[in-house]
Amino acid sequence: MKRTGSRLSSLAIMTISMLAFALLVLFTLRFCSSQIESDTQEASLKELRGKDMPWASVAVHGKQVRLTGTAPTEEAAHLAEQVLAELWPDAVINNATQIAEPVQPYTFEARYDGQTIELHGYVRNRETRRMILQPVRMQVGSALINLQMREGQPADWERAIPKLLDSLTRMRSGRLTVKDQRVVIQGDAGSAGLKRRLLAELNELQTMGYQVKADITAPPPPPSCEAQLDAATQLGTIEFESGGATLQPASYPILTRIAKILRSCFKMDLVVAGHTDSRGQRDANLLLSQQRADAVKDYLVSLGVPAERIFARGYGEDEPIASNRTEVGRARNRRIEFMLVPKQGRTPPADARTS
Repeated sequence: MKRTGSRLSSLAIMTISMLAFALLVLFTLRFCSSQIESDTQEASLKELRGKDMPWASVAVHGKQVRLTGTAPTEEAAHLAEQVLAELWPDAVINNATQIAEPVQPYTFEARYDGQTIELHGYVRNRETRRMILQPVRMQVGSALINLQMREGQPADWERAIPKLLDSLTRMRSGRLTVKDQRVVIQGDAGSAGLKRRLLAELNELQTMGYQVKADITAPPPPPSCEAQLDAATQLGTIEFESGGATLQPASYPILTRIAKILRSCFKMDLVVAGHTDSRGQRDANLLLSQQRADAVKDYLVSLGVPAERIFARGYGEDEPIASNRTEVGRARNRRIEFMLVPKQGRTPPADARTS
């Protein structure tokens, strides 16, 4: 009996030991499994965050990986599933994501200060984002980007937005607002020529169904060469010593300004025409008018204007603009006239002169 009881006691002890070992193994396996699942979940979320998918959530149970969350687009949901499949090739991916409702209105805003551009709004997918950002980053110094991927973009969004951003970044500064297919663009073009080109290009978006309101400013074009010359001659008259061809100092500011005009209007030549009143001999008056025109030319040449760009001619008393019977009329007839003519050979037209 004692031996039988001893054997039963030993058997009980062995059974209890085996059960304890089995429980320890089971606990260890469950603990390890839970740790593996936790590590898998953490690694999955880290990978998704790194792929710009903060909306995604992951639950792991054994080899089952469940993907949930509200994806901004259907493409984003598929991309998240692909990321997990590549990360855990032996796992079974269960994609239980939902797709967000399309955005209304679909908006896009940009502000440009001449160096930095700020972008806010929506794009459909990564490819659209790349198409928008690649040319922008080549044109501007820096970019601040806040673009979200969402469904709901209007037709031709991928074509319209790059065109609008190209117009914006060619200006000195400006702002762009797009709401569905309604566009408002404002800015400083810097020149009238660029303003015309931008307005023509923006008008092409009308054919794509976009309504464009453009408020683009530009400084007025500089006055023409002729207008500048007219303004210079309004400063006063070219004066000489009485009966002679020596320029009076009062004429210097006018001629200095004319020389400056000639330097900027490099495609134009200048005709200088001298005139006198009818007092004295006709031949003497013709000579005096030529000498005075030559004196004006010499002074302009001394200011740096090439001599070959100036035609000096004397017309004497032959072309009065007032009566020679009064002192006032004779004073008006004693004059120097200027006219700009295009460079077209060395001899300007015979009538190429005006007051």
